[in-house]
Amino acid sequence: LASEEYFSNFPCDYSDGFAFLIKPSSSTGPYQNIALVPGTSIPVNTNTVHDEIVGFCPEQNGQYFDGYNMGDTNYNGRTQVLTASASITPYQQYHIKLIIADQTDQNYDSAVFIQGNSFNSVVDLGNDITTCADMLTLDADIQNSQATYTWLLNGNPIPGENNPTLNVTQSGTYSVQVGVQLNSSSCVIEDSININLSSQQTGTPLADYELCDDASGDGVETFDLSTKDAEVLASVPAANYAYSYHYSSAEALNNVNSITNPIQNTSNPQTIFVRIEDVDSGCLAYSTF
Repeated sequence: LASEEYFSNFPCDYSDGFAFLIKPSSSTGPYQNIALVPGTSIPVNTNTVHDEIVGFCPEQNGQYFDGYNMGDTNYNGRTQVLTASASITPYQQYHIKLIIADQTDQNYDSAVFIQGNSFNSVVDLGNDITTCADMLTLDADIQNSQATYTWLLNGNPIPGENNPTLNVTQSGTYSVQVGVQLNSSSCVIEDSININLSSQQTGTPLADYELCDDASGDGVETFDLSTKDAEVLASVPAANYAYSYHYSSAEALNNVNSITNPIQNTSNPQTIFVRIEDVDSGCLAYSTF
């Protein structure tokens, strides 16, 4: 709530107010006002939320008064961000009304500002991630200044991690619990994600390299492995790669005895092992054809 009534001794006498009304759409009963001073049944207005007006009246719920002439709104003063909450029935349609009014004195206006994204009640960490990166950042920010964050790794709270974002440096199942304090209770929303930080990445399979045998029928031909280069690079995400061909898995893993192109096969069929290394990150991929 922001108001020009936050001036001189006006809060002692004038109660420009705001009502946030809710009821089931099928109900003929009265609306419920949920724009209340936290923890009370007192409606929020300029008379019920203000600091001490020296010589005129004591403070009223002053802990919820944000200050005078804050600069980002053109009003004499305003409250802090307050939460309006109600118990609802799932799948029940509701009507909501937001009402603001002057009390007697129409020369001093008031306004209500709804905090951006404050109706967001979902946290989404995204799909599970497998990456060669040695660190990544998870973001659970719901853009609510009153939200609290608890991060867990494999079901155990991570000490000291209570910010909207978390830097992940080891593999595991990460969860976040986001709490928003309501008037008399709290709402907790949560999500989980599996993170696999690995020095290897998975590439798409390579097609076999086949040639027709010549008239000798000896099952031996000369293969130009450079014809596979473009396919090898296309099998992994775009980056700066060095790659090599090997006769065995062990040689590819240890990066030794790379094949000098072209080759003649020594068995039919013969498996060729490919080592692909991101020269910037060190991330490795292995494949065969």
